[in-house]
Amino acid sequence: MNTWTSSGKFRAGALLCFVCLFLFTVAQAQKFTCTVDRSKVGTGERFRITYQLQGVSGTEMNLPSLQGFSVAGGPYQKQMVNYVNGRSQQSTEISYDLVSRTAGKYTIQPATMKTPKGVIRSNSVVVEVTNKPTVGQGSKNTPESIYKVNVAKKEVYEGEPLLISYDVYWRNFNLAYRSNEKYPEMEGLWAEEFHETGMDVVRKARLNGVEYSTFTQKKYILIPKAGTTTYGPASISLISQKTQRSDDEWENLFGGNVIEEEITLTSEGFTVRCLPLPDAGKPKSFANAVGRFNMNVSLDKKETESNDVVRLRIRISGNGNLMLLSPPAVKFPETFEVPDPVVSDSIRLSSAGVTGSRTFEYVIIPRSGGEFRIDPVAFSYFDPSSKAYREVRSDTLRLKVSGDVVSATGNNPDVETMGKDIRYINESDKTLFPVQKFFFRTPLYFILAALPFLLTILVVLFRKPLFRRTPDMEQKRIRQADSVALKRLRMAKQMMDENNRDKYYEELNKALMGYLADKYSIAFADMNRAHIREKLLTQGMSEALVHQVLSIVETCEFARFAPGSGEQRADLYQDTLNLITQLEKQKS
Repeated sequence: MNTWTSSGKFRAGALLCFVCLFLFTVAQAQKFTCTVDRSKVGTGERFRITYQLQGVSGTEMNLPSLQGFSVAGGPYQKQMVNYVNGRSQQSTEISYDLVSRTAGKYTIQPATMKTPKGVIRSNSVVVEVTNKPTVGQGSKNTPESIYKVNVAKKEVYEGEPLLISYDVYWRNFNLAYRSNEKYPEMEGLWAEEFHETGMDVVRKARLNGVEYSTFTQKKYILIPKAGTTTYGPASISLISQKTQRSDDEWENLFGGNVIEEEITLTSEGFTVRCLPLPDAGKPKSFANAVGRFNMNVSLDKKETESNDVVRLRIRISGNGNLMLLSPPAVKFPETFEVPDPVVSDSIRLSSAGVTGSRTFEYVIIPRSGGEFRIDPVAFSYFDPSSKAYREVRSDTLRLKVSGDVVSATGNNPDVETMGKDIRYINESDKTLFPVQKFFFRTPLYFILAALPFLLTILVVLFRKPLFRRTPDMEQKRIRQADSVALKRLRMAKQMMDENNRDKYYEELNKALMGYLADKYSIAFADMNRAHIREKLLTQGMSEALVHQVLSIVETCEFARFAPGSGEQRADLYQDTLNLITQLEKQKS
């Protein structure tokens, strides 16, 4: 017996239609499709296969067996967000470059993708491989944008600089904006990003037989560490603009409808193998210099006086790891006083590598007269282009020093010799007597024992008045800084008139350093150039004025460190006086 009424049949039909509509909507909402940019290729030619996931996020994709093909590049991942009528639609593209091996007709089976709604499968595609080459101009499935890492070499030697650049390629749309850059950490002995003029200028280039617009987004110079190192991919977000034609001719007259799309591009990672330097033929003077270099060694004078200053400069120039160079070994005469060299660089990073020079300057102070020679300086490097070591040597340098000659034994006239090395103990009998009676429990003992307690009580009673006076004393010291400095300067003027060179520079130095300590509350323990510079800049002093202060301080210290080097500078007195006057005006 049929118990269904007409209303019951209507409700059942409506429910069936709703279920069908829901399943159709779900099927439309999530898609996983596979396309190739060319369905017909020649043997050995590259083509691109692209998997696109729409409407849902994927967590893991499994490729099918690629029989007849090998993977030549990828995966290249691209995240896209389309905005249509104010609503966003998200999709993900994963692409691979494949190379055909043998001729034939191949069916690439479906790939699978895990999603929150389950595992979905793509469609299969058919690719025909012929023995004849095809024209690779690309098709509608050729990628419109690529983020590519270009590595100058995949193998380098230890210490050899390596150029790395990241380039953006795009076609068929206008690039409006780029952001959200992420790059792998450039691990190695040394790495630095740099920018060249015209680096980000848009130019045309062909990639996989297709013409693209391109520019360089990032460049690095990297010195890898020994062994094999793998660096991860980089990513960048782009905003593309496309003009969509409309059925309304009036709207097309004003340019049509512009659609913006957000694209996230991911580059490939890359691997660098760093080869060890060969042991065969390595010179004794080698100190890890890799590249191609020249060396120049010179003295600023050939004749001087004892205790005068002479400068020895070693300049190494060329192309290579300049920033890692150590000073070559120099053998100086024993009577030369030589501190560590001052290092100065003139280095430029470019697509040609690391070019420029590094200079090592030694300040030499001969402490005795005579004719001296500095043996040739040897510098060696490894040339990666010829895979061989090279060594350069300087000429022998000679220096004539006038003054007293110190003997080979190293005796110094300033050292006095003792008349007797050993003083004997007096062995005559002596009778000992106590100086005074026992000190314990005497009145003086109790007074001294109570004295610390009395002093503590006095400090507690008078500490507040003392602390109140401390800021006043500090302010008084600041107010009197200029007058104290002027007294010092008058003493320096007197020493200058008496032609007492050493005392002259000493009083000038005390006048300026004492003024800075009092006026800017700098402790004498911190009176070094780095701390003075930092303190004055934080007090609002201009960079030019700070440089003038440090220049006078350095001149005075240099004159005191190398006595007898140069004449007494009378103008320095006036410069110091003008500087203190200028500082006083600025401080007030």
